[in-house]
Amino acid sequence: MDAWYRTILKPALEAVGLPASRPATADQPAQLRVRTHDLRHIFATMQLSSGVHFIQVSKWLGHGSFVLTLDTYGDWIPEEDGGAMNNLPEPSAPAASQHTPAADTPPSNVIQLFG
Repeated sequence: MDAWYRTILKPALEAVGLPASRPATADQPAQLRVRTHDLRHIFATMQLSSGVHFIQVSKWLGHGSFVLTLDTYGDWIPEEDGGAMNNLPEPSAPAASQHTPAADTPPSNVIQLFG
């Protein structure tokens, strides 16, 4: 077992109740360990299940193409939104000192940056 697993990952896994590798004893059989790659899969499925867009997850995972992400994790994308969750807040209304539209112009949430 390498030092990183023994000193960092194994204590973290045990702290949250996930299985960590242990040798067989008279009372218990050997236990398989959670690999770093397993955590990568867990991360991807959790992100996609919560609605993060598949292209963003693909970038985080370093996939060369989002197609690989869809082929591997496509079943975890919620069907109702296709992975298109929007975390951005609505734009705020322009301050009174900024340009005010004419009375006949419908209200808009677009803020002019120039002119």
